[in-house]
Amino acid sequence: SDHQSSYGAFAGAWVGEVSRAGVFDALFARRTFGATVRAALWAEWAGVAMGEAAALPAGAPEFVVEVDAFGRALALVEVIRDGVVAVEQRIEDGATAARVVLPLPWPEQGSSWAYARVTCADGELMWSSPVRLYASGSWPGPDGPDGAAVKARVGDVWGLDTDPLREKMRARDE
Repeated sequence: SDHQSSYGAFAGAWVGEVSRAGVFDALFARRTFGATVRAALWAEWAGVAMGEAAALPAGAPEFVVEVDAFGRALALVEVIRDGVVAVEQRIEDGATAARVVLPLPWPEQGSSWAYARVTCADGELMWSSPVRLYASGSWPGPDGPDGAAVKARVGDVWGLDTDPLREKMRARDE
C-alpha cells in the first residue's frame, strides 16, 4: 500500500454466497471496497449498487453509504463525483458504524460516476467501488464487460470450473 498511515491495506468484496465462485462473482461485479483498516463498506446511488453501471433508475437521487469501522470512530463521509467532492457529512458522536444518505443529483447528460470515501477520526480511510449512472438517451451499456461476458469472450482465464463446485455446494445444502 502507498497510503503512508499504516503498513497494510485491506480489500473487501460483498459476496452472494460464501464460496470461491461467490468471491469471483463479486470481483467480476466490482462489489468491492478498499480500506487502510479492517472495515465493511457498502455504497449505492439511487439503488444502483457500487460497482454497477445503469441508466437513471426510478429511485430518489440519493447516495447511500453504510459503514462499519469495527470499533474505530468515524469522522467524515464524502461522495466523490466525477473526481470532485460533491457532498459530505461529518460524523460527530464518535459512532463506529453509520448509515448516511446524501443528496446527489442525476447527470443531466452523458454519464457520471461517484464513490464513497470514509475517513476515521484517526485518519484511516475507506473507499467504495464507483457507481456509474447514464442520463436518458445516452446509455451506451455497462462500464466494460461483466464476468460472464469476459468468460464468453476469452474463456475461463483462471482455469476455474465453478459449475461443478456450485452443484456440490447446492447438493451439500439440500
